[in-house]
Amino acid sequence: MVANYRGIGLSDMANSINNQKKAININDITQEIIQLKDIESKLSDENNKLKNLISKAFSELDKMEKNIIDLTDKIISQSND
Repeated sequence: MVANYRGIGLSDMANSINNQKKAININDITQEIIQLKDIESKLSDENNKLKNLISKAFSELDKMEKNIIDLTDKIISQSND
């Protein structure tokens, strides 16, 4: 026969402990999921900022290329005069 401790069977105590462990593990996992989602959100924000900066950099490069072409055309034009 299973011994009783204050009216609770040992198997009931073991089940209760296992349920508490599962609850703690679920809470830990839930906290980790929340932290990972927060990190994912921050990384997404940083990614968007980087995409914006890259876009601006390419725009500036396009302007510089146009200026170089215009200056080259002027130099060629002046040397043909």
